[in-house]
Amino acid sequence: MPIPATRAAMRRPVTVLTIGLALGLVVASAGAAPVLAQAEPAVEPLRTITVSGVGQTEIEPDQAVVRLGVITRGQSAKAVSRRSAARMSSVLEAVRDEGIDPADIKTTRIDLSPFRRRNQETDQVSTGWQVVNQVKATVPVEQAGDVIDAAIAAGANDLDGVRFRASDPSAAVSAARVAAVGSARAAADELAAAAGEEVLRVLSIVEGDANVSRAYRNGPQLLAESAVFAASAPIEPGMIDVSSSVVVTYEIG
Repeated sequence: MPIPATRAAMRRPVTVLTIGLALGLVVASAGAAPVLAQAEPAVEPLRTITVSGVGQTEIEPDQAVVRLGVITRGQSAKAVSRRSAARMSSVLEAVRDEGIDPADIKTTRIDLSPFRRRNQETDQVSTGWQVVNQVKATVPVEQAGDVIDAAIAAGANDLDGVRFRASDPSAAVSAARVAAVGSARAAADELAAAAGEEVLRVLSIVEGDANVSRAYRNGPQLLAESAVFAASAPIEPGMIDVSSSVVVTYEIG
């Protein structure tokens, strides 16, 4: 059946409009394609160099940590313990009489144990009980010898060495850090120059542990020297080494 002229005329504009919209979308998409296809310019990676540096300095110790005590032996555990306690009381009193603050004296070991010893000459075996009683005293360096002598005179027969330290090594640690960074920069400059480059800036710094060494004197040697000289044991603390290490990454160009 023929379509009335009026209805046909009404459909044509719709068809044309649909085609026009489709063409418009195609054109718009084609125009946007170059924008999506554009890539960001490549970023050149930083050129870097990583080096380590070590800084060292020295500091004079102002404290001595003295470990001393008494070793007591006997057949009866109870009797040995009493004798040990009495001797240690005398040692502690002597140390305090040297002006050492009781807060700087600390008991580090009390040990009661059986012992067995063979005489190499007679081949006889002796047995019994042994008490080891030790304390740690932190004293000024200049008093270390007098404290040791006073303790020995009061009955101490066990000296586990003397360690020297600095009560405040912070300034020396800071100086070692500065030296470590300077050492790293010198190494970076040398390597960069050898490669025809220059150091531009610091990218990162990683610090290792700062090390503050402690000078040490052997205990048995000090006991022997005190007995030989019958006077203050010679104490020479020397200097304490302080070191710091860093790992630094620089940009070069």
